[in-house]
Amino acid sequence: MPGAARADLGAYVKARAAAADGAVDAAAAGYAAALAAAPGDEVVAIRAYRNALAAGDLALARRAAAVLVRSDVAPPDTAILAFADAIKAKNKLAADDALGRIGAGPLDFLSPVLRAWIAFDRGGDPFPVLDNATESGLSRRYIAEHRALLLLASNRREEGLAALRAAMGADPGSIDLRWNAASLLAGIGERRVALELLAGDDPTMAGLRSGLVAVRPGAAFGTSRLLTRLAADLQGQETQVLAILLARSALSLEPGDDRARLLLAAALSEESAFDRAQLVLGTIKPASPFYGAAVAERIELRRKQGDSGAGAGARRVAGDGTRSE
Repeated sequence: MPGAARADLGAYVKARAAAADGAVDAAAAGYAAALAAAPGDEVVAIRAYRNALAAGDLALARRAAAVLVRSDVAPPDTAILAFADAIKAKNKLAADDALGRIGAGPLDFLSPVLRAWIAFDRGGDPFPVLDNATESGLSRRYIAEHRALLLLASNRREEGLAALRAAMGADPGSIDLRWNAASLLAGIGERRVALELLAGDDPTMAGLRSGLVAVRPGAAFGTSRLLTRLAADLQGQETQVLAILLARSALSLEPGDDRARLLLAAALSEESAFDRAQLVLGTIKPASPFYGAAVAERIELRRKQGDSGAGAGARRVAGDGTRSE
């Protein structure tokens, strides 16, 4: 680690050991100390960035990302976090800059949808953005789904429902599209249609029906739901580092999104960050439609950690679900 003092080299080594053990909180703290001593060190910065995201220390993640951007070695996903930050702060210049970086990198398939929601937010027409996009296999489904959502958000009910039916036909099992569309339909006075989208005996769907609330359509909604959708698509594909970033960015825009929280916990568990995953799951309250899934996942995590009594301890797992993330 170039230029670091001996004491901070020790912190760096301890941070690496903690990261290897899945102790992302201790790792992030160690890398924060090392980065403070060597603020231009790119090796420290990239490790600080990744572990900060896993630990939920977004201030450290932003500080480390800034080092990487200045050195022109930033991984492409730093632009996603920057975009989410810009949307939350309503900073048009920063949003446009981050969009340019997204469009120039391997995550460019997200760019048309993000640009369309920006156009909607700014009072423009989002549909030419989608119409003129060069569709790839990666972008086609997201464009189709968000075209339907944008039509509903624009109060173009019949066109939106037709586009929604087509998108659902391509992926009939998607909970995300149904939930996103139902939220928008509730917002335009179509609660009955919204509830029909969430039909079924599954406890999660029943919970979504009972807790259905209208959302305010805009770039924050569109961005968070797009990132959550991609995180869901990445499950089980050895892309947990990106999934953690996506879920964290989505939650920065929609802190109450327990769907994103479940996906974050799943990605953390794949990184062996079991303690942090348990803390994330513990913030999903009993009133949440995703509470049952969270309890099941907490039990599974305990099994992965070698708790032979995990099944018998289900009640205890459910009962201690009030710890803060």
